[in-house]
Amino acid sequence: AFAQCESLRSITFPNNLSSIGNRAFWNCKLIPSIIIPNSIIEIGDEAFAFCSSITKMEVDENNPVYDSRDNCNAIIHTTTNTLISGCQKTIIPESITNIGNSAFHGCLNITSITLPEQIIAIGKWAFASCVSLTSINIPKGVKHIEERTFSACESLRSIDLPNTITSIGDRSFYYCSSLNSISIPNTVTIIDDYAFHNCFSLSSITIPNSLLSIAGGVFCECKSLKSIVIPNEVNKIEAWTFAGCTSLKSITLPNSVD
Repeated sequence: AFAQCESLRSITFPNNLSSIGNRAFWNCKLIPSIIIPNSIIEIGDEAFAFCSSITKMEVDENNPVYDSRDNCNAIIHTTTNTLISGCQKTIIPESITNIGNSAFHGCLNITSITLPEQIIAIGKWAFASCVSLTSINIPKGVKHIEERTFSACESLRSIDLPNTITSIGDRSFYYCSSLNSISIPNTVTIIDDYAFHNCFSLSSITIPNSLLSIAGGVFCECKSLKSIVIPNEVNKIEAWTFAGCTSLKSITLPNSVD
């Protein structure tokens, strides 16, 4: 409805409004705050994505579906304890167990964020295009890095994945151009297509023995990658896996690759 209204500076929701649709205010760059009245019971995907100036998010305390507990500057789905929309001033409460899809998508000014250890799931595109994000922790309860979770986090230099992670999703670290190191635990059995595509600074990576196949384009355009050792259990390397790896000087293939 108001996507890319780049000069819009304020929003006042009437008290009889019940829903806000998908991407309703997407890329409204100058909105400083969002106040959700008690009448709103449905908020669509990416309703406030790329609203990079927001520093205050507040839900009326009488809202039956959403809340902003502990003055967290975020919108939380109450019954599921899922943070569905955050901003640069968000402090994630300890009671949160899920980060929703696209929750921080396009929060351009976030430099770091702390995820409570109670979190068990991080949604697709959750931190995509957080271009200033330099550090983030992944709690031990998280099992999957979903599709494009950290896509285009251009300032993210390193990340530690806990040994509870079993899969790394499609383009999950796509265009993390400053990422120079990542430790993939032996619990990971799946790395999906183009997971590290355009990670230009990634110079080395250890592929875990738990991996059975390497999907298409996983390390495509990793221009700093110098050598790679494929573990003994891998039997298949898909198309474009090392395309554009212009610094690659050596690669070791095991007998298992057929």
